[in-house]
Amino acid sequence: MNKWSDLAKKTLYLAAGAASQIAEETEKGLNKLGDKTQELLGDTQEFLEEMIERGEAEVSGANMPPKASQKVSHLRQPSAKLKRQLSALVLGDMELADRLLASAREKYPNQSEDWYWEKVIRDLERDRCNH
Repeated sequence: MNKWSDLAKKTLYLAAGAASQIAEETEKGLNKLGDKTQELLGDTQEFLEEMIERGEAEVSGANMPPKASQKVSHLRQPSAKLKRQLSALVLGDMELADRLLASAREKYPNQSEDWYWEKVIRDLERDRCNH
């Protein structure tokens, strides 16, 4: 009968341990879901702000002479996707990103803002592959 008692205790402990593990994993999953939801909301807000800025530049540019209108296109903000890509490549060091972008602007004048961001991203990805 003692063996049955030990088996019952171990079964109970196993069930309690499994329930505890399930609760812990569920909590982690819910926390991750909350984080992803916040990230998505932030991305959505960023996208909306970008579209508003783009629309403002387009409307303002429509009333400007051609050269001034071209200048507006160079002042546009890059897409949220490009911002995320570059931030990830520089591990969040946006001062480094700003220096790389400034260098690209100096070396290749009169390009669109997206072009500069894409150039820096391509260069970083290329350099990573070569190391």
